[in-house]
Amino acid sequence: MKTILSAILLWICYCNSPAQWVELNIGNLNTYSFSDVYAITPDNVVVVGSNGAILKTTDGGTTWQKKDSGTTQLLKKVRFSNANIGYTSGNLGALLKTTDGGETWNALNTGIGDQAEGISCLGDNFVAIAVPFSDQILKSIDGGNTWQSYPMDDFYSGNIQFFSEKIAYSTKSSGTLSKTIDGGLIWNNLDGYGEFNFINEQLGFVYHDGLKKTINGGNSFERLGYGNAGVLSQLFAINENTVWGVLGILLNGDGTTQGTVKITYTPEEGYKEVFDYDGPTINVSSLYFSNEKLGYAVGYKNGKGAIWKNTTGNILSTNNAKNIELKIYPNPTTNEVNIDFGMLKAEEATVSIVDLAGKSVYSQVHKISTPLKINTSHFTKGNYLVTVEQAGKRISQKLIIQ
Repeated sequence: MKTILSAILLWICYCNSPAQWVELNIGNLNTYSFSDVYAITPDNVVVVGSNGAILKTTDGGTTWQKKDSGTTQLLKKVRFSNANIGYTSGNLGALLKTTDGGETWNALNTGIGDQAEGISCLGDNFVAIAVPFSDQILKSIDGGNTWQSYPMDDFYSGNIQFFSEKIAYSTKSSGTLSKTIDGGLIWNNLDGYGEFNFINEQLGFVYHDGLKKTINGGNSFERLGYGNAGVLSQLFAINENTVWGVLGILLNGDGTTQGTVKITYTPEEGYKEVFDYDGPTINVSSLYFSNEKLGYAVGYKNGKGAIWKNTTGNILSTNNAKNIELKIYPNPTTNEVNIDFGMLKAEEATVSIVDLAGKSVYSQVHKISTPLKINTSHFTKGNYLVTVEQAGKRISQKLIIQ
């Protein structure tokens, strides 16, 4: 494994600057925190968030208007199937529909009171929503007038993508990518793990400590490279060579996302991850690109709602950007794990390992001029977070004990 890692070209850049994400002026609408964004066109964008907030711009973010949602529930996801028809879902079963491009919204009755997560919609009438806390997916083929429940044998995530009424992708609670070809009656596990995004029925990506790609609908995956983003909370594929992500809690271990990552791969230039990491005052919840160069991101900054725009499709590094490479192998493991600190400065760093409940199972100050070997034979099977902290910077990756 170490030989494979060493052979891969990996560029990691952490930037403590606004880079190519420019914060937009939303005036007093920043009293809301924002959960998701969808660009119907490059200029026509809808944002949803706390207290039933629905914002819309038709001029690329120069001005924003608040739309009446009729609810005070947190709205978590928003998706459109065409320029007119869209849906937003949220807490306590909240589900709204628009048929005029987001100008007006009406509540739909799904008959559930659980938190609705992911949405996938096709054409004028097909819509599916993931309801992970009650282990089901709800589907409608008449625009949300009636619903059919498809129970799940495991807790599924809030991410779901349908490409027809029969073919869809989602993930289990373990993070395993799954696929259905019969509309949700049966889900089969694929050789993918982590956050995912598909461009079409055949071409898709999954991220877990690096990016994997499939071109045959998940029958097989090619690893493009190993990375340092740990776990992403969102993946957004622009084309077969460029993928954006929102950094998950494993970057810093404090429960916030805080930044974005652009991932690229070409045979000529190899695998690259470039980060925009702006510190604990910023939390990015979601991003959406309408084309290769123009995207929007939402979340909050200094406790207030924020919307950012990227018009170059890039993240620029700065003169004080720091190249960082952290390798954990083997992973998954059973008896021991090695931590290679790569290009981190040969100074002391604190290495800690916690389980997903936050319980510490290892903590030590280590001179990182040499790799660290840790005995894990006494660790309970499951997922852990390995964090290396040096001079106020944290790098975290997920560790799996089998």
